[in-house]
Amino acid sequence: MFKKILALLLAATVVGAALVSCGEEPVKEVPLADVTAAVKGAYGDLYDPENEMGLPMMDLDAETLSSIYGINAEWVEEYAAAMPMMMTNVDTYIIIKPTEGNKENVLGALNSYYDYLVNDSMQYPMNLEKVRAAQVFEKGEYVFFIMLGTLSDDALYAEGTEEEIAAVQYNEAIANNQKAIDAIHALYGE
Repeated sequence: MFKKILALLLAATVVGAALVSCGEEPVKEVPLADVTAAVKGAYGDLYDPENEMGLPMMDLDAETLSSIYGINAEWVEEYAAAMPMMMTNVDTYIIIKPTEGNKENVLGALNSYYDYLVNDSMQYPMNLEKVRAAQVFEKGEYVFFIMLGTLSDDALYAEGTEEEIAAVQYNEAIANNQKAIDAIHALYGE
């Protein structure tokens, strides 16, 4: 009996040492409500429904996630997602906690959607650089699609060559998305 217990303890020690030596750290679990609040909160009251000057957003249902974004319901454990209620606005966030083994499927679907937006969709000129600046990434147990924030008048009415104006708008759109990304990283203590 003593030898069996010793053997089990030795086996557990070997497994633990292997995990530590591989640099494996457990993923910090953050509730979806906290992630969603952090993303929205990064923009002040821009997406607050109580703000009369804010941008109205509508929550996306599972059918829309499937039909527009290519995300199968069986890939999703839970999610929060919203898009604009106005056609001239492209602000969108999608936060998905994939079911086990489906993170790559969700990343692939969101990257395919991003490629479609950039290469094949028709966009209002004021949204072209904002669309190009959209971010698809993973953090912790979640996969994100972030295309948020408004361009300032300085960016919208920048002067210069077409390339210079596009660069100003693109850089501001990247900075706008970074607000959400920074808020997400802060939840993970980074």
